[in-house]
Amino acid sequence: DLYQQLFKSNEAVAKQRQALEYAAILRPEEHRVQRFLGECYVKEQGVGSEQALACFRTACELEPEFPPYLANLGRA
Repeated sequence: DLYQQLFKSNEAVAKQRQALEYAAILRPEEHRVQRFLGECYVKEQGVGSEQALACFRTACELEPEFPPYLANLGRA
């Protein structure tokens, strides 16, 4: 799975973000892409990143029954 491969790759956050941005284009309905992309934005831009917030909001909209996405939104 893409997410495990990225995690195990130890690539820089910027490289992971680029892969996830591409994945978001290919699979806009995939909530996990939005979650992990949001996490990359937080790592790069810090708490309060508008891009991270947008990704976490989208993840919540796509998978509203998954509480950790709400937690991500609250922490961002």
